[in-house]
Amino acid sequence: MGCYQIPILRSELRLPPLRRIVPNCAYANHTHPSALTEPTPVPSGPPYSGTQPRTHANLNAGLVLLHPSAHLFSQISNFLQTSPLIPTFHFADQDLLVEVFRNKWMPLAWQYNALKTGRYQHQDMWRDEEVCNIHYIMEKPWVEGRTKDGKDAVWNGRWWDEFGDWKVEVYKTLGQEKADMIVGEVKRWCGEEDT
Repeated sequence: MGCYQIPILRSELRLPPLRRIVPNCAYANHTHPSALTEPTPVPSGPPYSGTQPRTHANLNAGLVLLHPSAHLFSQISNFLQTSPLIPTFHFADQDLLVEVFRNKWMPLAWQYNALKTGRYQHQDMWRDEEVCNIHYIMEKPWVEGRTKDGKDAVWNGRWWDEFGDWKVEVYKTLGQEKADMIVGEVKRWCGEEDT
């Protein structure tokens, strides 16, 4: 469901106003408060052919709820072994889910997979306090580090705040030795081993 364009930053950050989002974006015409309860319906249609634009018919796998079964696993395995579409996939997990679940999935409202860029790309619907799950697309806070300014500083800062709270909880729950080991591994993964 993502919108792929060069972002224009929010006016609250004293930057130029938002320009119109491309019409094939699932959030292009959403406004508050209806965007909270009325996600864009998924259009039905033929499988992705590789020639039409990638639109909101192609789900974003930032948050997916599945009910697995042996039959479903078999379908996915068979698709992976036999589909001629595999070489055309741009986003392996998302494209796989789109094809296997074509016309069988329902979108969640934006706040359950809130793309961090939505804060400045979709000001008509976005409210920080309504975000349930943030999707850190593009630059990742655990790679970029904590920044005090820039278009993503608010949500990147919140990630670092949550990481700090998580570390406190790990030490409370597991004790010094085990917590040092776990936190050390996470810091290495985040590129923070020297801090």
